[in-house]
Amino acid sequence: MGRIPSHRHSRSRRRGHSGCEHCAAFPNAGGYACGEHILDRGFRISGCFLLAELLNRTQATVYCLVRSSTNEDGMARIRAKLKSYDLWDAATSARIVAVPGDLSKPLLGLSVKQFEMMADVVDAVYHSAAIVHRRLFVRPYQGCNVLGTQEIIRMACRGRRKVLHHISTISVFPPLLDADEVGPVTEDALFERWQNLSTGYAQSKWVAEKLCGWRVLAGSP
Repeated sequence: MGRIPSHRHSRSRRRGHSGCEHCAAFPNAGGYACGEHILDRGFRISGCFLLAELLNRTQATVYCLVRSSTNEDGMARIRAKLKSYDLWDAATSARIVAVPGDLSKPLLGLSVKQFEMMADVVDAVYHSAAIVHRRLFVRPYQGCNVLGTQEIIRMACRGRRKVLHHISTISVFPPLLDADEVGPVTEDALFERWQNLSTGYAQSKWVAEKLCGWRVLAGSP
């Protein structure tokens, strides 16, 4: 496992939506008033564009959780992905820090020391990584989509107080019960019809959304 490169971190300097001094990242979006961000693993198109937005709209250092054996390999993977979408910018690349890890593993594949350090350094977490394959049953999704979200929440609740931005999917909402259903249907009511979710992907994302909802109910941002 690679180590997490050290950086000189200033205290959070909140500047409205203009960003902050540092940003830690695990890939995916929300408001930009923060000090350190996390952009979760999963460099699909949404994660790449989110990373580019964070770099362009803030002055933060962005820590990116990526499956790799070393920091160098992780950075090479991030660079290749950003270049594939024409998003690579050498001017902002110095603020990207690759963190070798695995979203599907306990503590995100980090050591206890690394996990605690990240929890103390960052003050915002952006999470949109997920396995997407609509033909699979729910079990293959549990590690990344459900337990991975659980570990992201664990980090968000440790160390300094931080905001968690969770990027979900409209797949958590099932279709209407029948064609004869009339009248308004609220988002909350539709969300509770989990019995009608037909794919393992949708079911796993529904559970992840519930986990994040419980965190909010507990008083976390």
